[in-house]
Amino acid sequence: MFRYVLSLVFALGCATAALISATCDGVTTFGTTSVSCDGGSVSAMIQTSPSFVGSASAHAETFGSDSSFTSASASGDFLFTMFGGTGEGSFYPCFVGGGNHTAEENGFFDGISVSFDGSAISSSNCFGDGTGFFPFSKPLTFGIPQIISFQVAASAFAISPFFSVESDLSLRTILIFDTSGNLLPNPRYTLVGVDLAEPSALSLLGMGLILLAALGQRFHRSKLSLPSRNKAVNSAPSSVA
Repeated sequence: MFRYVLSLVFALGCATAALISATCDGVTTFGTTSVSCDGGSVSAMIQTSPSFVGSASAHAETFGSDSSFTSASASGDFLFTMFGGTGEGSFYPCFVGGGNHTAEENGFFDGISVSFDGSAISSSNCFGDGTGFFPFSKPLTFGIPQIISFQVAASAFAISPFFSVESDLSLRTILIFDTSGNLLPNPRYTLVGVDLAEPSALSLLGMGLILLAALGQRFHRSKLSLPSRNKAVNSAPSSVA
């Protein structure tokens, strides 16, 4: 009975959804299926339905000898599923971003990272017809979900002589290949929130109370059985030499 109750409490505590987050100038907002923040000069968001969107942007402005720094980011863990094929395939994420002067943009998708500086108003890690990125793609089985980590981040630092700095980054699309490296013409995929096993404070407290109760019960039983054992020892006949 004790083991059954303990397992039930732990299972209830583990049924918690993993959070996704958006941070604007150090202030973080959390969500489960979508999240966003907007601080005027900064914004970030993630939405999973009807289609996945992830973006971050920052703007910094200053005058004279002053300086200004702004930043925004969005991140989370998701179940990523590819469609449109059978068996094994692979994928490569495409980000698009831009900035000027001292802007910086960083993206991350399941171990594939990109980084742009302020050298171009519009930049992307994907170009041409996309077939050249097959050697850098990551394997995945069609129709089988896989947990991936995702993040976009943008920052802008304004200081003389750069008095106005813009920065933005977003996930544009995901290239999907078959095992021969052929690019699928109409890639289909989903990115949805994932439930991760994460014991809650309430479940941990409940487990602690149950353990204490069980230990107390066993100690009480041992005290009750102690006199009978002593009595049995004292009543045993003694041998005479």
